[in-house]
Amino acid sequence: RFHTVMLTDVPVLHMADRNEARRFITLIDALYEAHAVLIMSCCSDIYHIFTGQFDDGDVSPLLGHAGEEEVFAFQRAISRLVEMASSQWIINGRNRFLADNARRQAHEAAHPPAHE
Repeated sequence: RFHTVMLTDVPVLHMADRNEARRFITLIDALYEAHAVLIMSCCSDIYHIFTGQFDDGDVSPLLGHAGEEEVFAFQRAISRLVEMASSQWIINGRNRFLADNARRQAHEAAHPPAHE
């Protein structure tokens, strides 16, 4: 339905934030499936949004069992975020303005103007 979504102030998520992490993963999955453009700001780079640890730094004792599912799902979400950050994703996206702009920038980068 929406071709572009802006999401701000995404916090670093710990194992104690599993419910929030699942919701975040579900959102990323839905945006990915819809081939939507995501503009996101967060407190960390995307590779460190999910720690797999509790707030105090201890590795979750659930990591070997139930927490493993969250870690796998979050790794998939990170992979999708990386793909969604690519210019190719924007070019193939549903936001015509951003797609046209990305195509123009790619063309200009491949064909720089000749200097006189």
